Amino acid sequence: MVVVPPVTTQMPAFSSIVGTIRTINGPAVSVVTEEGDPITVDATPNTTVVLNSQQATLADLRPSDRVKVRYDQNLKALTLVALR
Repeated sequence: MVVVPPVTTQMPAFSSIVGTIRTINGPAVSVVTEEGDPITVDATPNTTVVLNSQQATLADLRPSDRVKVRYDQNLKALTLVALR
């Protein structure tokens, strides 16, 4: 008899927000949602940054840019997609 352990497909928890960049301080990006709620996420070397459909860096982003941020449960940004 062969015992096969159950397959677990637990996916990591990700969230996303849409809002406006309030401030950028080092890797910390503060975003105000459309509901007015602020959230601060940290960019990492693995964060994908896009500005106006072009690959970008965190330094290319500015306060008042519209942004969609996808982040993990530790508030580490996975993607920052911005429009100016």
